[in-house]
Amino acid sequence: MSDPVTRKRWARIRIIAFWWFAAAIIAGSVMPAAQIPETGLSDKLGHVAAYGILALLGLYAYQRHAPLVLAGAFGLGAALEMVQSFIPTRSFEWLDIAANGAGVLLGFLVVAVVNRKVVGS
Repeated sequence: MSDPVTRKRWARIRIIAFWWFAAAIIAGSVMPAAQIPETGLSDKLGHVAAYGILALLGLYAYQRHAPLVLAGAFGLGAALEMVQSFIPTRSFEWLDIAANGAGVLLGFLVVAVVNRKVVGS
């Protein structure tokens, strides 16, 4: 994967995946509650998983901007939670913001462990 074309292509794929997933989170957060697909996960576990994946994708898409990615992912979750207070079938929950933050932290920890093992080996 040292070919510059391949590296550029993978960099674009990571960026597209991150923004696609962010858009999916935004769409899922503003749609009426009755239209949210059933995942089999509890609500809070769903928040942790979604924001963990978002952080992971963001950290690999923008490797040199980790603090901004983490703050942005958490900020997105908090902002969307506030937006939900204006949607009739949705509601604002502090615990959802906490679950989003836990997901961002989990994504960060996964990337840190994986990078440490890859770099350290």
